[in-house]
Amino acid sequence: LYSHLPFAQELLYTMGLLLQGDTLAKLISWTCGVGLTFGTAALGQRLGHPRSGAWTAALLGCTPAVLFNGRVTGTENALALWCLRALWAVLRWRETVGGDKPRPYAWLILAGVFGGLATGTKYVGVFACAVLGVMILTRRVGWKPALIFAGVAAIVFIPWPIRTAILSGGNPLHPYFSTILRPDAFPPGQLVNWMHDTRGSELIQTWTDYLLHPWILTVNQSETPHHVGPWPLALAPLALWARFRRRRSLEAVLAAFAVGYWALWAPASMGVRFLMPAFAPLGLAAWIVLITSTTPPLRQVAFGVAAVVCLIGINRSVTASVSESGWRAPLGQVSRDEFLRREQHGYGFPPYAAYERMNRELSENARVLLIGETRGAYLERRFLAGDSFDWPPAADLAAGAADGEAVYRR
Repeated sequence: LYSHLPFAQELLYTMGLLLQGDTLAKLISWTCGVGLTFGTAALGQRLGHPRSGAWTAALLGCTPAVLFNGRVTGTENALALWCLRALWAVLRWRETVGGDKPRPYAWLILAGVFGGLATGTKYVGVFACAVLGVMILTRRVGWKPALIFAGVAAIVFIPWPIRTAILSGGNPLHPYFSTILRPDAFPPGQLVNWMHDTRGSELIQTWTDYLLHPWILTVNQSETPHHVGPWPLALAPLALWARFRRRRSLEAVLAAFAVGYWALWAPASMGVRFLMPAFAPLGLAAWIVLITSTTPPLRQVAFGVAAVVCLIGINRSVTASVSESGWRAPLGQVSRDEFLRREQHGYGFPPYAAYERMNRELSENARVLLIGETRGAYLERRFLAGDSFDWPPAADLAAGAADGEAVYRR
């Protein structure tokens, strides 16, 4: 785990581990994916376009990246779920503006809570908060609503930068801005390598590169965690048409959120899975246009193509799941210990066998230093491990020690 990043979703997984074990933690992850899918359908129903919501939910639920991240207890489904709920709350608030309904700020407070949870799950959640803030301001009812939304989101999110500032020695957003705030807090060259792996700005050199960024990443992402299939790219022109030709319509608002999120995401990241918060509003906007503004034959063709895309996504995900045999342990076909000893996608070089031996042969008072390994969930002895953003613990222990015995005593 990256100990300096926000851990809102990881706290839910930790609760599952404490209450029952890894099975409950994975169930929580699946619940986020299911909530994202059915939440999309429910939003379409709420907005008066149930078929648009149903087709968007079907495509989203069959997306390999969504199914994969639910299977491996990732955080992207939770990020997209919190962003969708924040968007829903802002849309409900927009309905109350100018009306006689009491307490019009209740929806803004709820949106701020969800926005703060999204940013506390992954920093890219701040992109959604920024777009929602602009959407609130465009209602032209003053600064107060936007400040309420931003203030609540900040209150929910603020514990994470406070913790990070304490851990990193002063940088609340470590490892970001480390070269400015704490240049000594990173091992030499490690920050550069990490930023190269996570940023997408090196792909954008011209405005043409910027506009083609979604295309390049969509067609080049063959790995299941980043594979979303062709549907977001195929529906994007319809969403853009809604945004710029139906400026006062509901679908234009949904498209504006998707376009705004993408515009902020593209220079900052090359991970398509981090774009998932834009998929539900993009799909809803496009399907509303498709269903309300096209001829019946064209709609039937679109339904057929969407069904084929869903089947392809399910086939890819099922194939990956079967090859990993991740379903065998919960069904009792293999033991939990046997499953954890086995290497699989997303679980490379498993340390479980070594931990079994340590748990069996080391005394209960033993302390373990993990070098080159950060996963210690199944180690039942006190251990020390670093992560990608830390100085290696072995180097810290060795600093200033006269010999190996001094290191051991520390």
